Amino acid sequence: MIMIVLPCLSFGQSKLLLDNSVTGTHSTTKYGNQSEMIINGSNTLQYKQFGFDFNPYYSLVYSPKMSENELNLRQNMRFEGKKLNVFVTMQYNKSFIRDIKSEHWVGIGGGKKFYNNEKFKYSISYAVIYDKKTFTNGITDGFFRNSLRGKVKYKGKLANISFEYFYQPTFKDFNDYIVYGKSQLILLPSKPINFVIEQNLNYNNLSSVKLIQSISFGINYSLEKELN
Repeated sequence: MIMIVLPCLSFGQSKLLLDNSVTGTHSTTKYGNQSEMIINGSNTLQYKQFGFDFNPYYSLVYSPKMSENELNLRQNMRFEGKKLNVFVTMQYNKSFIRDIKSEHWVGIGGGKKFYNNEKFKYSISYAVIYDKKTFTNGITDGFFRNSLRGKVKYKGKLANISFEYFYQPTFKDFNDYIVYGKSQLILLPSKPINFVIEQNLNYNNLSSVKLIQSISFGINYSLEKELN
């Protein structure tokens, strides 16, 4: 999709923001040695009031054989007004541990930034999304979800701290809900490559595997560049 957006832009008024991390853990459990690798990203191409966001997430766990192979790819196209912004969101998910062969979300929503300065940013948004998933046994299900998102980000000289979480109950049953998101601590953010500590959470209330959660350590790469 980004290849569709790029030709439409005059790069003189564009900005590229990259924020990607590779983290992992290794531990010994009663089942043997466990290794985990996580790739997490938050990338934005901004042109005037228009923006395109691409946020990938991938988690792979061996314990000692593969026990998690989770993929989430979220994309937003948005327009930022003076008080509110509107957006179209799309997401593709795949989950080994929950037996989800494929899951597609598409939705539309709006949000508001309450604070938006160089050091502190806080925003909330709401969207209506259609969720269609296919399980590995061939069963397919589709339904509408609410999606409420909160995001807080603080930039300091020694550390950056951010929190982004989603609460997503279905329209039909508010006991059928998902809570997912991440917390992140980046040390020495003035450098393009730095140390990061992340917590990733994915809770599905009605799934047989309700909670997928990890705390991992690794490196983060960030870039903010004006495109001329």
